[in-house]
Amino acid sequence: MQFDYIVGNPPWKRGGIKKGSCCEKYLKQHKLLDRVGNKELAQAFVLRSMDFTTAHTQCALVLCSKMLYNIDSKKFRLYILEHLFINQVLELASVRKEVFNKSNDPAVAPACVLFYKNANGESTDSNVVNHIALKSSRFFTLFKVFSLTHNDIQEIQQDRLKKYDYLWKVLVYGSYLDFIFIKRLKTHKTIIEIIKEQGIVKQGYKNKDGDKRIDTSALMEWSLLQNKTIKPFYCSGELLKWDKPYVGYIYRRNSEVDTSIYTAPFVTIKNGIQSDDLKIVSAICFINAVYNDSITAISGIQDETVLRNIVGTLNSSVSAYQNLLTFSSSGIEREFANDKEKLSLPYCHNLSELVEEMERLVKEEHTSTLITPSLEQSIKEQRQKIDELICKEFDCSQLELDLIDYAENISIPLATKPRGYERVFSAIKSDDALLCPSIYRPFC
Repeated sequence: MQFDYIVGNPPWKRGGIKKGSCCEKYLKQHKLLDRVGNKELAQAFVLRSMDFTTAHTQCALVLCSKMLYNIDSKKFRLYILEHLFINQVLELASVRKEVFNKSNDPAVAPACVLFYKNANGESTDSNVVNHIALKSSRFFTLFKVFSLTHNDIQEIQQDRLKKYDYLWKVLVYGSYLDFIFIKRLKTHKTIIEIIKEQGIVKQGYKNKDGDKRIDTSALMEWSLLQNKTIKPFYCSGELLKWDKPYVGYIYRRNSEVDTSIYTAPFVTIKNGIQSDDLKIVSAICFINAVYNDSITAISGIQDETVLRNIVGTLNSSVSAYQNLLTFSSSGIEREFANDKEKLSLPYCHNLSELVEEMERLVKEEHTSTLITPSLEQSIKEQRQKIDELICKEFDCSQLELDLIDYAENISIPLATKPRGYERVFSAIKSDDALLCPSIYRPFC
């Protein structure tokens, strides 16, 4: 049976393809099971819909936006790009917190609408995709009406999405200029490439892992580093003591607990990110300490210069910019970044001295009884120096600096909606510096 139109809202359930189910049997029979990320039912619906189409069948399905960005669905994206003419993508993830928040069943699930046709063996490379990403606006704040600007509507040739998978995310919050900038940044050596030369990356222990019980009595004299004690550029030196005789999982080598990953100095990275500005939280721990799986550590590198370069890069505005434009979750579902994404950031070589001074200032901030305005200003200026040095090393043009600034001050607040984010919509006065730079002020 074939149809002229296929319209629907398939279930979004992750892991919904059960072992032995008709859906799994169908996917295995057509050699498509490995094309479905996270065993997600909605992806299977897209693939199954192709059986009911002709060259003229128009399809439109409401899908979970995450499948267009997450790492596990990369094969799915490549398959539909090769076998479907994608006519249009309507992305609602960036307004997810407004769409359903007043309903009886509030939800912030990211949704998109995919409009497509079966390519029936034709090449899809030259097909032009019309991409629309709704954004929060002053009109919605005042009148609860969504509106589009010309920047929200972009066209992209389909083969570009095949070649540059991260372009799906760039289209939501960025532009062609951002794509060119991101593409250039990706030519630099990454943090993970530096780590592979000298150290290792590991998450900490898990309290439970099924029925497993691993003896950790050998760690009884060690300090315990908690997630909440890690701040940007600062790990507290006042730590609890390890008191767990058994855990469900801990990194081992030759059946013995491997303490090398807990031996100072090592870089700590919190699993979460700062939800208001999308910055990664990272610091060096200078004390031998055990940590749980809410922390990822880079250990085995004894050169503190390298460690400080990594910490400076992770905590920077440039990393927040790339988080917004390329990471799979931030601004789409929740403010989160996985380790693979964080460590894919370009490595900056010359930050050590600035980061060391930042460590001193932040330590003073967290250990002093009274925080003075001058100290806060010094920390702010030091952060700016780190950002400026990163941009200088990456040879950023003025246009690229403007792209980072726009993301930091406009796009990220619109995506994360911290308290007071409505300032983005505030009216601009006729003599504002934005409209009337000082060089032209005499003529205003």
